[in-house]
Amino acid sequence: MGIAIPMQPLATFKGAATGAAPIIQPAVLWLNGQDATEVALDILILQHTAGTGTLNLVLETSISAEGPWTPLATFTGGYCKTTKYFTAREGGTAKFERFIRWNLDRSDPTLDTWTTTFRICATVR
Repeated sequence: MGIAIPMQPLATFKGAATGAAPIIQPAVLWLNGQDATEVALDILILQHTAGTGTLNLVLETSISAEGPWTPLATFTGGYCKTTKYFTAREGGTAKFERFIRWNLDRSDPTLDTWTTTFRICATVR
């Protein structure tokens, strides 16, 4: 049994390719798993589209707020409902560090207008 945390309430983000900088989740919503050994992320992507190019929703982890940030999982398009499991235990294959956040990677130079709607809920043990 774990503690459920709404990591990202259902939200829609839209934009045009005005730059390659990622859109990063506000720090107040990052998951702080300092005392956790396991995390399950329930991810629901209702839409994730781009006119041309690729928009990536990337889950990242870091030992500190300053980084460096390491990708945990990447989602590139369409409807998706999945649960991803991560561990802090030694020898784990899907390891997270203290913090988990999302970012929208818009680095594809062919990306034009885009829209994404998603939510992320975390269960921490």
